[in-house]
Amino acid sequence: MKAGIGYDLHRTEPGDGVFLGGVFIKADYRFVAHSDGDVVLHALTDAILGAIGEDDLGTHFPPDDEKWKGASSADLLKIVLRKYSGHIGKIINTDIVLIIETPKMALHQKAIKENLAMLLGTDMKRIGFKIKSGEGIGDVGEGRAVACHCIILLEGNDA
Repeated sequence: MKAGIGYDLHRTEPGDGVFLGGVFIKADYRFVAHSDGDVVLHALTDAILGAIGEDDLGTHFPPDDEKWKGASSADLLKIVLRKYSGHIGKIINTDIVLIIETPKMALHQKAIKENLAMLLGTDMKRIGFKIKSGEGIGDVGEGRAVACHCIILLEGNDA
C-alpha cells in the first residue's frame, strides 16, 4: 500500500468560470494559473505522484515552460497516469476536500465525482469528494482563492 497527499490553491481574478475536477463551472472568476488551474485535479495528481515517490506537478510540468501554458489539468493527469502506470497499481480510494465560497457546488458534486471516476478508471465508490466553505475567513473565505486537499491510497505495483 502507498499513500499520497496533495494540496493546491489558486488565486482568482474576474472571468467566466473555472474547471474543477475536469468539469467547467460557471463563475464570475477564473483561476490565476499557468494551466487551467483546476485545483481538484492538481491536488489529486500531486497525491498520486507523492504516493509513488515522484516530485510534484510543477516539476513535471514547469510553470515557466510555454508548452504547458493553458494546459488542461485533465490532460496533465492523464499524462501522469500513462507515464507511471506501472507504479500506480490499483486505486483503493481517494478522498478530496474542495474549499470554495462561490459558486455553490452542491449541483456540481455528482458530475465532478463521475468525471473523477472516469479519469481514474475506477468506481465512484472509491472516491470521496466533499465541498467546504471558507466561512468568510482569509483569502478562500473571501473568494480571492480556492483550495483543495486530497489523499489517495494505492495498492501494489512497484515496477
